[in-house]
Amino acid sequence: ACIELTGQHPLRPRLAALMLTLLAVGLAVLWSANVVTLLVSLVLYDLVYALGYLAADGSARAAIRGLFLGILATLCLLAGALLAGNLAITGPWRTVALGNETSLAMWVLAAVLRLSMYPFHLSAPEDFLSPSPLTIPLLLRSLPGWLLWLRMITMNDGSMPALPWVLNLALASAVVGALLAWSSRSHLHALLWSGVGVAGAVLLAGTTAGQDALAIVAAGCITWTLGLGVLFLGRFAVAQTLQWKTPLLIGGWALLGLPGTLGFAVGATLYGSVASVRHILEQAVVGSLLWTVFLTPSLVRYLLSAPSASRIPDAGLQTGGRGLVELGYACGMGLPALLLVVARLFPGVLFDESVLPALAAPPGLTEIAGWWLWVGGLVSGGLLSWGDGWLRARGEAALDTIYDLLHLEWLYEALAGAVNRGLSVLRAADELIGGAGALLWACLIFLLYVLAEGGH
Repeated sequence: ACIELTGQHPLRPRLAALMLTLLAVGLAVLWSANVVTLLVSLVLYDLVYALGYLAADGSARAAIRGLFLGILATLCLLAGALLAGNLAITGPWRTVALGNETSLAMWVLAAVLRLSMYPFHLSAPEDFLSPSPLTIPLLLRSLPGWLLWLRMITMNDGSMPALPWVLNLALASAVVGALLAWSSRSHLHALLWSGVGVAGAVLLAGTTAGQDALAIVAAGCITWTLGLGVLFLGRFAVAQTLQWKTPLLIGGWALLGLPGTLGFAVGATLYGSVASVRHILEQAVVGSLLWTVFLTPSLVRYLLSAPSASRIPDAGLQTGGRGLVELGYACGMGLPALLLVVARLFPGVLFDESVLPALAAPPGLTEIAGWWLWVGGLVSGGLLSWGDGWLRARGEAALDTIYDLLHLEWLYEALAGAVNRGLSVLRAADELIGGAGALLWACLIFLLYVLAEGGH
């Protein structure tokens, strides 16, 4: 807020009010004590988010699409709670159970939609254009989805829900999200799709962690939130000096799950587990490798590319005003980056004692094959980053084709067109039976009645 008030970016009262309201409703979602409170908070969250998205110069089509998918996720959550036979859904969370396989599937589907996992990624924000750091709550739309995953893992005795398609969705999100980030042209899109890829990798690591899934997913959730937040603020504040680049480097380092940050718990679990055929299917090895290969150049390009927003100005502000701007960005970027490091060194700062052993020594650290797989992915991603400019100069059309193909906008438009054509048949039938054709049908029935009576 102090960044806005100093005058670097024009203060927009309506946008600021909506973002603060969205933040308040988001806190209500995170602190919901029971299912009913969560459902009400999610409905309010979706409505305020749609209004905030429009106020941030986002398209009405994307806002309506996100609102529709959010409401659908809320209905799935409600159906899952009712199908589980939880009569006390107004009681605390400890009284709620996941129930049978059908109710569990509805819970998971609600969490998948909220987390914008592939192929339900179209609920993620894409095109809001407002050059304001206050729009960061729009980027973190998936926080309610993380809450649902953590709730389900807690109710499932600390492990991921035992549904086979969860693994497939996590793999698809990790690989396709990273590939979309690498093949996209937009600076903001690269960050958004990187978030989808990281979310898939976190859930994949949680699937392989067994009873330590709660600790790993919680660490991944915090890494996702702080890492994306730091990188997003870098669009507005980053300067070509080491002091402003350092928080961004830490954020990208954490999202890749590298040592020294909280994300290391996720990375070590992921690669240590997928290297062992005792834990997961062989295709997960290829998936985790491709995730690193494509995510690395995406983050490197994001860090090196000039942001669309203006940098901290060298002139135009008084000394005190410029100092306040720098202090605001230092707190907004430096504190989350510092927390990513401190939480790795001292996990007790953020986590309960019950999950500290899993974070102190993530499962899979002893798997040598996992380390080789990790290093191979980083080296390949580094080489791809080195040749990224050459590839884009000569294969821009191919990258655009890959992006359009994987984005699935064409598929959803085709499905919407097919549904519309099907509904047009029903509308024509309704028009014939109950609309303009109603008088004709009445005359026909009356004529049949007269003929029948005349026959008697």
